[in-house]
Amino acid sequence: LFDHTSIKCKAFFRDLALLIRNLPNKKLKLWFAGSDAIDIYQHTEKLASILKDTPSENLQWHYLPQPEEQHRTIFRATKEAAFNWGLWKK
Repeated sequence: LFDHTSIKCKAFFRDLALLIRNLPNKKLKLWFAGSDAIDIYQHTEKLASILKDTPSENLQWHYLPQPEEQHRTIFRATKEAAFNWGLWKK
């Protein structure tokens, strides 16, 4: 079985550090969370790790791991934190 998603994820993570180092010269924000969904959680953890290892003056980010949440509950459980961070965090 040929898994296109897996190949796209590998390419994304392979190129991510380069993309971060070449971000446009403007302030960007990224907030994301991970639930207990194994097919997603492993990727959010990897994304957080790459972001941590590739600092950028132009990118402010925050990761909220929520392993107690499920794919169907993650939005409701984290939306307030996301909006507060994205709108009012300096």
